[in-house]
Amino acid sequence: MSKFVKFILFNTFAYVIYLIIDKFFTLLHLYSNPQLGVDITVMPTSGDIFIIVLNTLISSIGAVYILKKMDE
Repeated sequence: MSKFVKFILFNTFAYVIYLIIDKFFTLLHLYSNPQLGVDITVMPTSGDIFIIVLNTLISSIGAVYILKKMDE
């Protein structure tokens, strides 16, 4: 695969994984406000930022893992 195709696939996989984990975190009511991400006036707390960073890290690692499995 070319670098551009890998770039597009990585971002697509990371986005889909992020959405799935975000829906799971929302289902568990881990965010401080249910309007977070919907209403621009809602500010995230430090706990919310930690959850968002954790979700980004997990989704990025998952996307890299999927790309490595596709190359094999």
